[in-house]
Amino acid sequence: MNHNDILGVTMAGLEAGFKVSHIAAFDLEVCAPDMSVGSVLNDPKLMDFDHIPVSEGSRILGMLERRPLIGPGTVRDHMHRLDGGMLVSAEEPLPRFLPTLTESPYRLVVRGTKIEGIVTLSDVAKLPVRLLAFTSVAHLEAVITKAIRSDCPNDDKKWLSLMGGQRTGIEKRLEERRRQNIHLLSPIEVAYLSEKITVVSRLRGLTRLENDRKLITDFRNSLAHDGDFVMECKGISGLLDRLRLVEDWIDKLKCDGSGQDKTDA
Repeated sequence: MNHNDILGVTMAGLEAGFKVSHIAAFDLEVCAPDMSVGSVLNDPKLMDFDHIPVSEGSRILGMLERRPLIGPGTVRDHMHRLDGGMLVSAEEPLPRFLPTLTESPYRLVVRGTKIEGIVTLSDVAKLPVRLLAFTSVAHLEAVITKAIRSDCPNDDKKWLSLMGGQRTGIEKRLEERRRQNIHLLSPIEVAYLSEKITVVSRLRGLTRLENDRKLITDFRNSLAHDGDFVMECKGISGLLDRLRLVEDWIDKLKCDGSGQDKTDA
């Protein structure tokens, strides 16, 4: 199995393996429908929750959403009654589920035949989503590397000549590896993602990819370092935009083996 086959299998495995259940919370804090809405929203143990499931016995009836200037009355008076649009299966793959959070900031999670959990926008920042996103960027980098090698078979000088002042940094890194007795097949193996984007953009005249370079590398860096990568993307919509951008460039570079620019036409 070649490198690209392995990468494809890895991506398919991650996409199929990470499910809603991996980011959902199954320790539900609930309220009763006949409770005073004020007492529920001011309950110290519920202060951190913006979406509180409403339960009667073992049955979930709906959702109470924290919002400003909510009036007096019971939870039943203010709750959103349960409907199918509030639900998601615990087995739903994350890549298919994440875009639905732009329509609603939460879903109640069904495991088996029961509602047992909840997933909200805050859960998107958890490790499984970070791993999925980072692997997508790694996939793009692998596709870019393959494109450079395809356009410059056994000719590192050709792509290095496009690097300008950045070439010195690549050559220094390569020499450092050699001093460490690490012998690499090509200088492309020590090039950074930003440098590879510059190379393939210049090889194929992809000005849009060069324009997207900083956005892509900043995204990768936010995923690689500890921090709220969703906040750095300015929310779920920004995160999804970046994931779509990465996937679009993967598809375009895979399809365009001719070296012709099909994206700027």
